[in-house]
Amino acid sequence: PDCKVFSGTIGDIADKLPKTSQPGIIITGDIADSRFLYKNHGALNRVRILFTGSEALQDKAVRAIRDFDGTPICRPMIKLERLDGVLLSKIDKADWLIVNSPSSAKLLLESNLDLRKLPKIAVCGKGTAEVFEKHNIYPELCPEYDFGTDGLYEAISSKIKSSDKIIRLCSDNSKSELTEKLKEIAPDTESIIFYRNTPIYYDSIPEFDAVLFTSPSTVKAFSASKLKNKKICVIGRATEKALPGYDLIKGVEASIEGMLLALAADILTKGENNGIS
Repeated sequence: PDCKVFSGTIGDIADKLPKTSQPGIIITGDIADSRFLYKNHGALNRVRILFTGSEALQDKAVRAIRDFDGTPICRPMIKLERLDGVLLSKIDKADWLIVNSPSSAKLLLESNLDLRKLPKIAVCGKGTAEVFEKHNIYPELCPEYDFGTDGLYEAISSKIKSSDKIIRLCSDNSKSELTEKLKEIAPDTESIIFYRNTPIYYDSIPEFDAVLFTSPSTVKAFSASKLKNKKICVIGRATEKALPGYDLIKGVEASIEGMLLALAADILTKGENNGIS
């Protein structure tokens, strides 16, 4: 992410290079012309995008950012650890399983649970649904809009019966509002603390132009002073609430691609340069 490009002729290039022990690549000939080195291929032409989500989403984020011709900078602000001893056997007896995030879905699929015994699955957004679909598991319910716990409650409240047993997989930082609301319809609703959400702190962060926040916990570990004059893109109302007073760009859907579409639209609509032509 800190790559620097220096252009010159055989006669003056040595004087332009900084005195450093860092590795580099030398390109000579016609192909070294700046027309080729700086060619624009996408909507986010070289915009430096900081992704703060967990390592479970990092590879997907890098691919998506590069598809838009942005420059990915990954600094996970949270570490997710599946808790040992959680009684996932309870899932066998459930009618519905609620999975709130792609990371939670990934941790579930990596567990020793017999996937053939999964009940009906409800997810908050398309990003979480895609994790299951890669394993040929198709959630019964995904909100068509208003991705997040409010949208999920609205979508599932008309589907469940008072006799249903509902299990919601959560992190140790999750709020209980959705579980309590569902208990009013189906009293046998339970939250299972499935994984630990631990913040990661860095001594320094590379320069960036825009930042993607996927959850309130990624915001919590980030220094507010670094957000000045940056574009901030978020998923979900809970993440929005964690950033009061900021001008936020909201993902058109609950996925990394949706965040990048919203970011690209914002930059292009406002006619801002930031390296974009």
